Amino acid sequence: MTDLNSLMFKYWGKAKKPLEVDYCMSEINGESLLAIVERYPSVKSVEHLQALANKKGWKVAKHSEEFHRYHLLVFHSLDVAAVALTYLDLNKQFTQDLSEFLGLSIPQLKSLIGFFVAIHDLGKFSSAFQNLVEFNDSNLSQEKSREPYCAKDARHDGLGHHFWKTCAKQIEGAGDEVTQAFKKIDSIRVMLNCVFGHHGEPVAANKFGSKVEDFCVEENYLACTEFIAYCIELFAIDLPTEKFSDRVWRDHLRYASWHLAGLCTLADWLGSDTKYFAYHSEPMALQTYWFEATKQAHEALSDRQLTGRVEVFPYESTAEHFGFSTPTPLQSCAEQVPVGSSPQLFILEDVTGAGKTEAALILLHRLMQAKAADGFYFGLPTMATSSAMYHRIAQHYGQMMTVDGKKASLVLAHGASMMEDTYQDSLVTEQLPDLEYGQADETASQACHAWYADSKKKALLAHAGVGTVDQPLLSVLASKHSTLRFHGLFRKVLILDEVHAADQYMFTLLEDLLRIHLRFGGSVILLTATLPLERRNRLCQIWQEELGLESPERTQKKGFPLATWINEQGKLNEQLVASLPRNHKSVQVEFTHCEQACIEEILLRASRGEAVVWVRNTVADAQQAHALLAERYPQTHITLFHSRFTLYDRKQKEKEVLGRLGKQSTAQQRLGQILISTQVFQESIDADCDFMLSDICPIDDLIQRAGRLKRHIRDEHGNFQPALSEDKRPSAVLKVFCPEWQNEPEKDWLHKTHPGTAAVYRSPAIIWLTQKVLKEKGGLYLPGDARDLVESVYSQAALKTRPANLDCYHSEYQAQTRAMENQATLQKLDWQKGYCRQAGNVWMGEELEINTRYSDRVSVQVVVLKLTSDGRLSFYAEGLAKKHLLQHSEIRVDQNSIAKKLVPVPSEYDEQLVELIESNPSLKYKQCWLQGSDKKFLYDNFQGLIEVSA
Repeated sequence: MTDLNSLMFKYWGKAKKPLEVDYCMSEINGESLLAIVERYPSVKSVEHLQALANKKGWKVAKHSEEFHRYHLLVFHSLDVAAVALTYLDLNKQFTQDLSEFLGLSIPQLKSLIGFFVAIHDLGKFSSAFQNLVEFNDSNLSQEKSREPYCAKDARHDGLGHHFWKTCAKQIEGAGDEVTQAFKKIDSIRVMLNCVFGHHGEPVAANKFGSKVEDFCVEENYLACTEFIAYCIELFAIDLPTEKFSDRVWRDHLRYASWHLAGLCTLADWLGSDTKYFAYHSEPMALQTYWFEATKQAHEALSDRQLTGRVEVFPYESTAEHFGFSTPTPLQSCAEQVPVGSSPQLFILEDVTGAGKTEAALILLHRLMQAKAADGFYFGLPTMATSSAMYHRIAQHYGQMMTVDGKKASLVLAHGASMMEDTYQDSLVTEQLPDLEYGQADETASQACHAWYADSKKKALLAHAGVGTVDQPLLSVLASKHSTLRFHGLFRKVLILDEVHAADQYMFTLLEDLLRIHLRFGGSVILLTATLPLERRNRLCQIWQEELGLESPERTQKKGFPLATWINEQGKLNEQLVASLPRNHKSVQVEFTHCEQACIEEILLRASRGEAVVWVRNTVADAQQAHALLAERYPQTHITLFHSRFTLYDRKQKEKEVLGRLGKQSTAQQRLGQILISTQVFQESIDADCDFMLSDICPIDDLIQRAGRLKRHIRDEHGNFQPALSEDKRPSAVLKVFCPEWQNEPEKDWLHKTHPGTAAVYRSPAIIWLTQKVLKEKGGLYLPGDARDLVESVYSQAALKTRPANLDCYHSEYQAQTRAMENQATLQKLDWQKGYCRQAGNVWMGEELEINTRYSDRVSVQVVVLKLTSDGRLSFYAEGLAKKHLLQHSEIRVDQNSIAKKLVPVPSEYDEQLVELIESNPSLKYKQCWLQGSDKKFLYDNFQGLIEVSA
């Protein structure tokens, strides 16, 4: 084997700007050492850094171990290869599936992955990279390149392509087969894209043009050639050279590259973790080092639960697992439907309160027991619903599974997960504890390794996850680290709730997610209220097409509730499901056309002691209604709830609403309460009311809103009584605030009297059809009429009956729908091309993750500031929240209609604002606004951010 001692001690690989200290300042004021040094480039010594920390009053965390100044590049490359190969050894199902997919033996697969992962940092051999830091009295390479290192123009990941192209053909003694295989450019490029793109997105192979040599010197090429030769000796023993010229195999490799790229990124992350792979600066025999690296890789993977044997407990019954004496009809269906060990699709349609969540968990449990999956991710539409579901799953998932006899990590994956105290309390930094409770113990607590929680990119790697739907959707977009998310979904059951709420943009992404998830062995459970027949059929056809059926079956049944599933062979099954009497709801619908009449109705109902809700379509309309009511009714009994509160106040509003109108609220707590809310009430709050007013909206949204009308079973006084078979309150009435009915509406029928509604819901034709069907039926009779109600508005036959005068707006709506689909299609990955730049039109950075949701309006995070009693500039949440003051002070608003109108923080506070930004770096990317300094806008915890009328 090549003696690489001279090479090893000429090239470093990790530290960007190391400080020569006897200890490592691992964290300063909650930031990494590297982040502090990069923000303060004038820092040249540890003494300077310590002085700065003292001046700023920063908290400095230290490690007691000696901090070595550099990590040799060869050692690091071996660390990462050791992680990748150990991962294959320990994840036997993944390795077996991948080897079968590629038609390789397991030794051939390991040889292929080991070799290419080992050269993932080939670009770091460039002198430009090496010159980033100088080590005095060191035999590290010091020869200067013509051009300095530039992350924009000469990143080391991109330079790797150049070194391979130049050096691979110069290798001697590699054997004719290997030498010839390296000439098969197309296959080789697939693998190089996987490993050189280990920082989250693929790199361009020819980015640097003729200037590339300016970043290198001659000895770099010699070192690269020697290193590649060494990797061939160590890893390429069973390299499948005969496959490299096979076009069919190359197509398979392109599909597999999405997993391989994710694996390489994961291996690089773990291989860079100094907890397991300490910095070395002393000579060591490479065989000895490789043995130690493999041992450390095993420990790292086991500690993080990235490997391990998943044990699934037998499914027993709803009584055993959920404490229900009798399952609902939907839950019974979930218990009895046949499941197998191959991917399956389930679509469960039922009303709120039918036990869809438990039915999904039953199917999940049975699928894992049948060895169709090793974990799950539960995706929901909002952060609020995700957090609520996390608490439900936390009490149950330990009854389903363990990993190596220990608690599986349960991750909460959304933008504000670290602000959930319960989730933070569950985080552990060491191995997760043994499962010390029985599988049916209702008090079983959740746990999560902190490694998963420090980045949303890692969330899907955990065996159990709950979060927003955005995380799995990002795996089908050209977004940074999409391959890591994609790899994390391998052999998981993907459960997605409230699918009916997806617009055309999200639905297009969902179609692609279903395709690729099935292609790599995943099952899917979709939970929804009434889904339009056309969409249900489309989802089923996609699944059947991916299973290879030439003539997919069409969905036939129109009843509701309904369970639809496609089995392992692609057979479509549809089963009507009964509904419990308590879930039958008869809601009388009445119309009102005057805002003042709405106010009078609310005051009358509240004076009788009823709990009343008015759901409005815009924040401005909700604020106006609140102001009118507050003039005539006690403020203590009125709650305004919308999205334009700071996060802290919004969370307080949620608690207030749940306290007054939640499931456990008493008759006394509900007495005469009034809630004015926007759509957030129907989306995320488990509350109910005695009487509801609603601005008119599309029929599916209206059904959702009506679901909060007498949602929980109560006695005649309003006390929650789950033992009752039906609600004892008077018949439910929904009053809809809408325009006067017109058989032949004028063009501005909706815009003239309801401009806010017209702005939110772009098609007056859909609003007109909704009003028409409600007028004809006189009410909502659920669940029996649910399908007919939706189809009466959204089916092609119904849309053809729309009034001609509304065609212009409906044409605009249809154009927007097509634009949504086109935009989603443009942003989706082209899986056939494999992991490369050409697979995505535009590769998006992490700051653009919102592209999982369509918006033709740009929103901005505004941070509300205030002045303390002593005149100091501070966050709005200071003195209210205990931590996360910046995040608790944020409001997301539309850029054009609000953010641009807000006045900047007055210049007299510039110095204080700079200090605030220095201590909270993310603040420089947000818009700051000082409460009380703007004549056009006000903010308080009663109304939120409100524009003052001129």
